[in-house]
Parts: sequence; structure tokens; C-alpha cells
Amino acid sequence: MKSYKDLPVNVYQIQTKFRDEIRPRFGVIRSREFIMKDAYSFHIDDSSLDDTYQAMRVAYRKIFDRCGLKTIPVQADSGSMGGSASEEFMVVSPIGEETLLLCNSCGYSSNSEKTPLILKKENSSAKFSEKKEISTPGKKTISEVSTLLGVSESETVKAVALKSEKKKILVFLRGDLELNLHKLHSLLKIADSEPMTDLEIRELGLIPGFISPIAPNDKIKVLYDRSLQKDFPYVVGSSKEDFHTQGFILEKEISGLPEFADVALAREGDLCPNCSFPLKAEKGIEVGHIFKLGDKYTKAFGIQVLDQNGKSKTLTMGCYGIGVNRTMATVIEQCNDEKGIFWPISIAPFEVSLVSIVKGEDQYFKIEEFYNVLMNEGIEVFWDDRDLGPGFKLKDSELIGFPIRITIGKKFFESGEISIYNRKKDQEDSFVFSGFDDLVARVESMRQELFTELR
Repeated sequence: MKSYKDLPVNVYQIQTKFRDEIRPRFGVIRSREFIMKDAYSFHIDDSSLDDTYQAMRVAYRKIFDRCGLKTIPVQADSGSMGGSASEEFMVVSPIGEETLLLCNSCGYSSNSEKTPLILKKENSSAKFSEKKEISTPGKKTISEVSTLLGVSESETVKAVALKSEKKKILVFLRGDLELNLHKLHSLLKIADSEPMTDLEIRELGLIPGFISPIAPNDKIKVLYDRSLQKDFPYVVGSSKEDFHTQGFILEKEISGLPEFADVALAREGDLCPNCSFPLKAEKGIEVGHIFKLGDKYTKAFGIQVLDQNGKSKTLTMGCYGIGVNRTMATVIEQCNDEKGIFWPISIAPFEVSLVSIVKGEDQYFKIEEFYNVLMNEGIEVFWDDRDLGPGFKLKDSELIGFPIRITIGKKFFESGEISIYNRKKDQEDSFVFSGFDDLVARVESMRQELFTELR
């Protein structure tokens, strides 16, 4: 690529990859070795990137539709990949490893890692409006303090002390909330963090379990979560062992303007950032992810072309991935019943299972004729010719999940009767064989019906 005329370019690969983790999680949904389809696009400007990003977004949804998966594109944290925006393609499932927050009013959808926290305004309790110290011997956790004092956890302030490679961090947030590390790392532009030990906290002049919002010093980066109301009388640590302070109002007690940021984890029931309707939480499995990477990598590697004015310009990039293994595993999670799997016909190992129950060579060769006719018509057929009883063979067919089953046995040789079974609908119809053209037409009709359902 030397000129803007060579752009845009979109290249892809499907490769086996390795994830260096101690053990797999969620079965084959997150295994150490997996197959990944990834693509990378290169553009002269952000407008071109936007066009390709949207085209890939549409294409991915169509791919997942054809796989029988109902996906929800959700706003996501770009993490270490970086870039200006990203979306995950999620499939709702009770075994999902991600938490999605969805709005049934406006259609907003986001990974909980990315969702802005919007809370209803809290009303203060008259019981703790007066500022004073309270003895709380040995009560270091929010749960212990709220139980002792008879207040809700939302009326307390939690202090979370962390350390990264270069920073000491102290975050204050409402007591009933959890810190969202993805938001925090993105805000502070750090790769990772871990909790400080009690010894490390004391070395900073702070008391674990009793840290006051006004105690921190210049050795530590202090953040106040946006969940905290400036005029609300909270119960907070008092910087004294075994004591808390009630009636602590941030705008009165902290000089200057504290740095407020959205670093708390949003939950079910919090308000939609678009329309303020309560959000609903669902578990989801990520099957695809697309990113607008911008110039993060092209700038680092010095990838440039000549633009329309003959000047060198750094390219902008997009990245698009589908987890092939986890897509198949997710299909199984969605497409099953008490009998086993029912594969979408587009990705089934075979479209038709031909189950034969025969006695003697003559009957066997007659069934072989059915098999050859169907195969010659381009229909993918698995012929179960094992010397087993019909019950075993029919159960195995349902367990494996072939979309269509044709059963030819005793009734065919007595009266010409054949049965054809739709695995997804669990519906079986019988008819009298009148010729191969009629049989092929019935199979093709069911095939088209099953394919149409995936569009």
C-alpha cells in the first residue's frame, strides 16, 4: 500500500490460536486453544473506517443469523486493543460469562463494563444528618457498619485502595456499589491494578477500614465516584481506629473541587443513560467483537501512504473478530431440548439422517439406492446402516441433531410407507413412497423451510 488509491483494504485469516491461561473456562466456549476468524481494515481517514465498520457490523449479524443465533450488538470496553469504539456481538444465555445491561424502552444495550452509571437521587435519613463521630469497634466492612448503625449501604461511603505499576490509587464510592476496574483502568490509562495490603495502606498514613475522604495525601491518586452526592450526609471512615463519622457532606468537608468520575459498576435497575428507563441485566456469551482502532498501531509501526495532495498520511485501522469455536458451542447452548441438539441446517454436519431398518441384502441394496439418489441431488446425507434396533438409531439421530431424518424400515417393505422428521419442530410425517422425484421434492421443501428460518 503506497497510495490512497490502494485503499480501503480489508484482509482476514482463520487460524488456530492459543490463550495462555492456567485452565479453560466455560468448556469449549473459552478453551486455551481455539479457532479465530479475524480481519483488519486499513483506511485513509475515519470516514472510510466508519463505512467499513458498519458494513462489517451488518455482515457479522447476517453470519450469526445464518448460524441460528440471535445476537445483540452491545457497546463494549476496548481494553488493551485500544481505539475509539468497539461493539461485542452477544448471545443471551444463562451460562454467559458477561453481564449485559439492556433497555426495553429505547433499545440501549451495553456490556456492564462499559455502561455509564446513572442513579436515582438518594433521600437522606434524618437519623444521621448531624455530623459526629460514632464508635464502630472492629467494624471495617460496609456490611458490618450498616448493620451496626441501622442504615442502608447506599448511605455509606466505601474506600477502595489499589496500586498499579506506577500509581497508588484511592477510590471513594457509594457503599452499595462495586468498583468497575475496566472504567478505572481506562480513565487512568493503566493496564492493571491490584488491592493494596493493610501494611501498604498504613505506610501511607491511612487506617484500613476507617479511611476518611479527607485523609488522603499527595502520595496517592484520589478519585470520587459520580455516584456520590455532594450534598448528602454520608457515614464515612473517620481516620481513627474503630470510629466512623456520620453526617459527612462532601461539599462542606472537602476543600476545592474533588475529581468526580464514573468508575462504579452499573447494575440491573440503574437508569438507562439514553432514556432513564430502568435497565435489565442478562448473561451473555460473546461470539464476535469489532473495533475502531484508529491510528494506535499504524502510528506505532509508521504505516503511511500518499494522500490526494501527495503528502504522507498515517492510516487508520479497524479490527473484526469471530470466535469460531465459541460460536459453535453457543449454537449448541441455544439449539437444544430434552432429546439433544437440533443443529441449524446451515452448519449441521449433515442435512439429512437416513435411518434404515432392514433384513437381508436385498433390502440393504434398496436403501442404498435411496442414499445414492439423495446424494446425487446434492443433499448431504448421513446413512445410519448400523446393525442395531430402531430405538437406538432413532435416539442417536435426535441426540446428534440432524435437521431432517428419513426413516425407511419394515412399513416401507410392507406398504411403501416412509417417514420424514423435522428435528427442530419435533414433527414427523409419514407418506407412501410414489417415486424418487416425490421424495426429493419433500426433502427439498423441508430444506428450504429450514434455511428460510435463518434469514
